[in-house]
Formats: sequence, C-alpha cells, structure tokens
Amino acid sequence: MNKKIIATVGACALCLGLGVAGTLAWLTDTTGEVKNTFTTSNVDITLAETTGSDYQMIPGFTIEKNPTVTVVDTSEDCWLFVKVEKSTNFDTFMTYSIAEGWTALNGEEGVYYRSVMKNDTTKSFS
Repeated sequence: MNKKIIATVGACALCLGLGVAGTLAWLTDTTGEVKNTFTTSNVDITLAETTGSDYQMIPGFTIEKNPTVTVVDTSEDCWLFVKVEKSTNFDTFMTYSIAEGWTALNGEEGVYYRSVMKNDTTKSFS
C-alpha cells in the first residue's frame, strides 16, 4: 500500500515538475532580433482639365469636359482613386458618365479607382 502511495505521489510530482519546467521554458524563451525596414513609395500624379477651364452652363447644351489624371512615369505601382463631388442640385440640371476602366468603390458614393502598374504604357486616364 505504501509503495502505491509513494509511486502515485512521485508520478504527480514528476508531472507537476514537467509542467512547471515547460511553462517556464515557454515564458522565458527569446528570439533573435527582428528588423522591419519601411521605405517610402514614390507616387506622383497630376490632374488637368483638357478642354479648358471656363464653362458657361446653358439649358439644353452639352458641356464637354475631360479631366485627366496622369501617374508620372517614375511612380511606383499604385491604386489610383478619384472622387467626383456633385453640388446639391447637380442631378436636377446635369448628368455625367465615368470613363471606361474605373471601378466604383463599394460604400463610397462618387469614389472610383483603378490599378496602375509601374510598367504600364498608358498612365493618363480620363
């Protein structure tokens, strides 16, 4: 009977010792130094109106506008976003259309985007 008690107590002590030793090893473990290097990107864009800058709104007439966003050739790969803001009564008097290739951003009215890669040959977008 005494041998069973001693064996049981010894087994419990061994399990407890292994558990404590494992926990201490896990809590005191260290790793080597980790370096994260962040660099700034170079994304440069221009916005130009190619059809002039003075417009006279006359009922029944079409006003041709062609704002163009250009990603400068030395720019990195980027996502290009544009936002079209309308005046309060814009929809009463005018309509517009978005040029091909732009995707509407879900949940953001009037925001459109496209991907522009560094090696793309076309970097100007209407």
